[in-house]
Amino acid sequence: MINFRKLKLKGFKSFVEPTDIIIEKGLTGIVGPNGCGKSNLVEAFRFVMGELSPKQMRGSELDDVIFNGTTDRPAWDIAEVTINLDNSEKKAPSIFNQSDEIEVTRRIWRGEGSEYRVNGKEVRLKDVQLLFADASTGARSTSMVSQGRIGAIIVAKPEQRRTLLEEAAGITGLHSRRHDAELRLNSTENNLERVKDVLKTQEEQLEVLKKQSKQAERYKNIQNYITKARAAVFYQKWLLEKEKLKEANNNFKEQNKLVVNQTQTVASVNVQYENILQILPNLRLEENKIASELQKNSINLNNQEKEIERANADIEETQIRIGQIKDDISREQFLLDDTKENLTRVRDEKSLLEKEQGDLFVEKNDDLFSKPKPQKNNNPMIDYLDFEDGYEKALASVFSDELMASINEEQSSYWKILNAKKYKSVFPENVIPFSSIIKAPDNLKKRLDFIGLIEGKENIHKLQNNLSDGQVLVSKTGEIWRWDGFTSKGKENAPIKTVLEQLKNRRLKQLSAEEKKWLDIMTTAQKRIDELHERQQNLKKELEKMRSMPENISLEKKNLLNLIDESKKTHELIAKKLQDEETQANEINKKLKLEEVKLNELREEKIRIEGIIGTIEEAIKQLTDQVKERLGIALSGLFDLAKINPNKAHSSIEDLEKKLERLIAEQERLGGVNLLAEQESKELGEKVDSIKKNQSDLLAAIAKLREAIDKLNTEGRQRLLAAYGVVNENFQNLFVKLFGGGKAYLKFTDENDPLQAGLEIFASPPGKKLQHLSLLSGGEQALTALSLLFAVFLSNPAPICVLDEVDAPLDDTNVDRFCSLVEEIAKSSKTKFLIITHHRMTMARVNRLFGVTMPEQGISQLVSVDLESAVQLKENE
Repeated sequence: MINFRKLKLKGFKSFVEPTDIIIEKGLTGIVGPNGCGKSNLVEAFRFVMGELSPKQMRGSELDDVIFNGTTDRPAWDIAEVTINLDNSEKKAPSIFNQSDEIEVTRRIWRGEGSEYRVNGKEVRLKDVQLLFADASTGARSTSMVSQGRIGAIIVAKPEQRRTLLEEAAGITGLHSRRHDAELRLNSTENNLERVKDVLKTQEEQLEVLKKQSKQAERYKNIQNYITKARAAVFYQKWLLEKEKLKEANNNFKEQNKLVVNQTQTVASVNVQYENILQILPNLRLEENKIASELQKNSINLNNQEKEIERANADIEETQIRIGQIKDDISREQFLLDDTKENLTRVRDEKSLLEKEQGDLFVEKNDDLFSKPKPQKNNNPMIDYLDFEDGYEKALASVFSDELMASINEEQSSYWKILNAKKYKSVFPENVIPFSSIIKAPDNLKKRLDFIGLIEGKENIHKLQNNLSDGQVLVSKTGEIWRWDGFTSKGKENAPIKTVLEQLKNRRLKQLSAEEKKWLDIMTTAQKRIDELHERQQNLKKELEKMRSMPENISLEKKNLLNLIDESKKTHELIAKKLQDEETQANEINKKLKLEEVKLNELREEKIRIEGIIGTIEEAIKQLTDQVKERLGIALSGLFDLAKINPNKAHSSIEDLEKKLERLIAEQERLGGVNLLAEQESKELGEKVDSIKKNQSDLLAAIAKLREAIDKLNTEGRQRLLAAYGVVNENFQNLFVKLFGGGKAYLKFTDENDPLQAGLEIFASPPGKKLQHLSLLSGGEQALTALSLLFAVFLSNPAPICVLDEVDAPLDDTNVDRFCSLVEEIAKSSKTKFLIITHHRMTMARVNRLFGVTMPEQGISQLVSVDLESAVQLKENE
C-alpha cells in the first residue's frame, strides 16, 4: 500500500505562506473557528488528486483556488499543492515504480491553467488520476468525505447511491466504457451499411466499364487509320513547302547580288561627298575666325574710344582728390596747432597747481597727516562731486571738513538721505544755485539747493538780509554770507586747506588725463598729416602717368582701323570660296540620295523575299509542331508512319484530306468513347475487391464489439454483486456497532439488472421497526449514511481518509461510537485519518491536533500538538 506522508501548500486559497502537514499514523484532528480555512485542506487534497470541477472546491472557476489577496497583501498569480508518498512497497503504477518516494505536484497559474508533475517530471492528468485510483483513493472517492456528503447520501436517488457500490466494485468507469463500445458499435454498423451501398454502386459501374472497354477497342483501330492518313497529309504539305523554300532561297541570292552592287555605288558617291564635307569645316572655321577677329577689332576700337574718355575722367578725378588732400592737410595742421596750444595751457595750469600744492603741503598740520585714508566703499563725499574748475575755494569754504564725511551709514560721520518734507529754496536772478553747477549724490542735494554763488559783492548786504532760513551765499574766493548773519572773509583754516588739497589733487588728475588726451590727439594728427602727404605724392605720380594714356590709346586706335580694313577683304575672299564648295556639295548630296533611294528599294525587295522565306519556314515550323502535337513524331518520321510506297504515284493533298475526313466522320459516329475504360475497369475491380475485404473486417469488428459489451455487462454485474455482498455485510455490522443494536441492509430496486438498478437503504434502529432511510430521524439518517460510507471504504481500504465535520449532526453518544469505529478501522488497517471537527469529544480521541488560525484577516496558519506526547509529558510531571 502507498503511504501518504506529507501535504504541502503554497498560495492555495487562504494558505499563502508555505504550509506543511505531516500525515502520521492513527487519527489526526484539524480544529479551528469557522471561516479560518479548515475545509481548504480537504480541497487541497482534491486539487492535487486532479479535481477539475470548481464547484467541488467551492468556487466559480479553477482560478479561485489561487490566493486572491487581502487589504494588506496583494493577490498571487500561482498556487501549488504537493503530496509526498512512500512507495517503498512498489504498489504504484509501473511508470512511477522506479522511486521509493513519489512527490505529486499540481501548480496552477491565473488565466493559464494547470500543470502536473511527478518527481519533477511533467505528466498528464490521467497519469495522476491513475496513480491515486490504484491507491483506492481519488478526488471523489469515499476516502474524501467533505461537508454535505452525508446529507447528499441521505437525499440521493437510489440510482445515485449505486455509484457507491460501483466505486467499491472498481467499475466506476464501466458505464462510460460500455457507452464508448456501444458508440463504436453503432458507428461500425453505419459504416457497414455505407460500405454495402458503395459496393453495390461500384459493381454496377464495373459492368458499364466493361462494355465501354470493347467500344474503346474499336475506336482505337479507327484512330490508327486516322493517324496514318493524317501523316500522309502532313508529308505532302511538307514536300510542297520544301519546294517553295528552295525557290525563295534562289530569288534571295539574286537580289542580294543587286544590293551589294548598289551598295558599292552609294559608297563611291558618299566618299566624294565626305571629301567635300572635310573641306567645308576648315573654310567655315577660317571664315568664322576672320569674322570673329573683325568683330573683336570693332569692339576693341569702341573700347579704345571709351578708354580715352575714361582716362580723361580719371585725370579730372585725381586732380580733385589732390585738392581734397590739400584741404585735409590744412585741417589736420590746424588741429595740430590747436592741440599744441591746449597742451601748453594744460601743462601751465598743472605746474601752477603743483606749485600751490607744494606750498600747502608745507603749511599742513601734523593732525591732518595723521588722518586715515578712505577705505574701499567708505570714500568721502568729495570723491563723488563733479564740477568745473574755479569752484574749489567756494566748496571748501561752505562745507569745510564736512566733505570728508562718508555716504556709508556705518561710519562715524556720514551724509544720510532724508525723506523730509518738500522744501523750496529760491535765490535772486544774479545768484547761481550750487545744485545747478555741481553734480553730487542725493545725500547732498538738499544742502546744495540752499547754497548760492555770487560773481561780485554789489548789494551783498541787501542780498544777505533777504536770505531765507538755511540759505548761504559764497564767492569763488571762499567768502561766506549766511542767512543768520554769519559772515566769513574766506580765510583758509585747517579744514578748508584739507578740502582744497583734495580738490587740487583731483584737478591735477583731471589735468594729467587731459594732457594725455591732447598728446594722443597731437600724435594722431601728425600721423594723419604724414599719411596725407604720402598719398598726395602718390596721386601726383599717378596723374603724370594718366596724362600720357590718351595719346597712347589714339595710336592703338589707328592700328586697329588698319587691321579692320584688311580683315574685311580677307573675309570676302573666303566667303566666296565657301559658297562654291557648298554648291558642289549640295549637287553631290542630291546624287547620293538618289542612289540611296535605289539601294533602299533593292533592300526592301530583299526584305520581302526574306519575309517569304520566313513565312515558309514558319509554316514548316508550324507543320513540325502540328506533327509533334498530333502524331508525337518529327517530320522525318512521317514517311515511315504513313507507310508511303515510293514506287507508287503520290496522291494529291485534296484526296488525302478527303480520306482523312471520312475516317474522322466514322470515328465520330461512335459517339463518346471512354478510352480509359480498360484501365478504369481494372482499377475499379481492385477497388471492389478492397471494399469486400473491408466489409468482412467490419463484420468481424461488429462481432467483437458485441462480445466486448456482453463481457463488460457480465463482468460488471459479477463485480457489482460481489461488492454488494461485501458492502452489505459491512453495512450491517457497522450499523449495529454505531447504533448499539438494531439491524439494516441494502437492496437493489431491480435485482434482475443490478447495473441499471438503484440502491435502497432500510434500517431498524434499536426499538424501532424496519423502515426506509428517509423515515428516520436526522441523527439516525446521518449515522446510517456514515455506516454506508465506511462499509464502502472497508471493502477496499485507502491509505488515507479525510473526514470534514461528519460528526456535526451527531449527539455525544453517537460521536463516541463514531470515534470508536474510526479508531478500530485505523488499528486494523494502515489507513491514516484526517478529521476536521468542532466536537470536543472527537478532539479528545484523536492522537494529534492541528489548529488552523487566522491571526491576519484572510491568511490561515497551522499549529500542531501531539496529544499522546502531551499526555505522557503531563503524567511524567
